[in-house]
Amino acid sequence: MSGHITEGKIVVIETRRRWSDEERKQAVEATRTSPVSAVARKFGMAKGLLFRWRKEAGLAAKRKPIVSMAETNCARRRRKSY
Repeated sequence: MSGHITEGKIVVIETRRRWSDEERKQAVEATRTSPVSAVARKFGMAKGLLFRWRKEAGLAAKRKPIVSMAETNCARRRRKSY
Protein backbone atom coordinates (compact mmCIF):
# COMPACT_ATOMS: atom_id res chain seq x y z
CA MET A 1 0.00 0.00 0.00
CA SER A 2 1.08 3.54 -0.54
CA GLY A 3 -0.23 6.68 1.03
CA HIS A 4 0.16 10.41 1.26
CA ILE A 5 -0.86 13.13 3.72
CA THR A 6 -3.69 15.49 2.72
CA GLU A 7 -4.83 18.21 5.17
CA GLY A 8 -3.34 16.32 8.13
CA LYS A 9 -5.01 13.02 7.17
CA ILE A 10 -3.28 9.98 5.75
CA VAL A 11 -4.91 8.76 2.55
CA VAL A 12 -4.19 5.14 1.66
CA ILE A 13 -4.58 3.95 -1.89
CA GLU A 14 -4.87 0.19 -2.46
CA THR A 15 -3.24 -1.02 -5.64
CA ARG A 16 -3.69 -4.75 -5.22
CA ARG A 17 -6.82 -6.51 -6.31
CA ARG A 18 -8.50 -8.72 -3.72
CA TRP A 19 -9.86 -11.97 -5.15
CA SER A 20 -12.68 -13.77 -3.39
CA ASP A 21 -12.55 -17.54 -2.93
CA GLU A 22 -15.34 -17.88 -5.50
CA GLU A 23 -13.43 -15.82 -8.09
CA ARG A 24 -10.31 -17.93 -7.51
CA LYS A 25 -12.29 -21.12 -7.90
CA GLN A 26 -13.90 -19.91 -11.15
CA ALA A 27 -10.55 -18.90 -12.63
CA VAL A 28 -8.87 -22.20 -11.71
CA GLU A 29 -11.81 -24.23 -13.05
CA ALA A 30 -11.68 -22.29 -16.32
CA THR A 31 -8.08 -23.47 -16.84
CA ARG A 32 -9.30 -27.05 -17.12
CA THR A 33 -10.69 -26.32 -20.59
CA SER A 34 -8.79 -23.19 -21.71
CA PRO A 35 -5.13 -22.15 -21.74
CA VAL A 36 -3.92 -20.35 -18.62
CA SER A 37 -2.92 -17.29 -20.66
CA ALA A 38 -6.44 -16.92 -22.09
CA VAL A 39 -8.07 -17.29 -18.67
CA ALA A 40 -5.66 -14.79 -17.10
CA ARG A 41 -6.46 -12.28 -19.83
CA LYS A 42 -10.21 -12.83 -19.37
CA PHE A 43 -10.02 -12.24 -15.60
CA GLY A 44 -7.44 -9.43 -15.87
CA MET A 45 -4.76 -11.12 -13.79
CA ALA A 46 -1.17 -12.22 -14.14
CA LYS A 47 -0.50 -15.73 -15.44
CA GLY A 48 1.85 -16.39 -12.53
CA LEU A 49 -0.92 -15.79 -10.01
CA LEU A 50 -3.18 -18.23 -11.82
CA PHE A 51 -0.40 -20.85 -11.97
CA ARG A 52 0.11 -20.44 -8.20
CA TRP A 53 -3.61 -20.95 -7.55
CA ARG A 54 -3.58 -24.05 -9.78
CA LYS A 55 -0.67 -25.44 -7.79
CA GLU A 56 -2.43 -24.72 -4.49
CA ALA A 57 -5.53 -26.47 -5.85
CA GLY A 58 -3.45 -29.56 -6.62
CA LEU A 59 -3.58 -29.22 -10.40
CA ALA A 60 -0.30 -30.17 -11.99
CA ALA A 61 1.22 -28.04 -14.71
CA LYS A 62 0.57 -29.35 -18.19
CA ARG A 63 3.93 -30.44 -19.56
CA LYS A 64 5.01 -32.18 -22.71
CA PRO A 65 6.69 -35.56 -22.20
CA ILE A 66 10.49 -35.45 -22.25
CA VAL A 67 12.08 -37.48 -25.01
CA SER A 68 15.69 -38.53 -24.60
CA MET A 69 18.29 -38.16 -27.34
CA ALA A 70 18.66 -41.96 -27.46
CA GLU A 71 14.94 -42.35 -28.24
CA THR A 72 15.15 -39.63 -30.89
CA ASN A 73 18.20 -41.22 -32.59
CA CYS A 74 16.58 -44.66 -32.49
CA ALA A 75 13.43 -43.32 -34.15
CA ARG A 76 15.52 -41.65 -36.88
CA ARG A 77 17.33 -44.90 -37.64
CA ARG A 78 14.04 -46.77 -37.97
CA ARG A 79 12.69 -44.20 -40.46
CA LYS A 80 15.65 -44.39 -42.82
CA SER A 81 14.98 -46.46 -45.87
CA TYR A 82 17.92 -48.25 -47.44
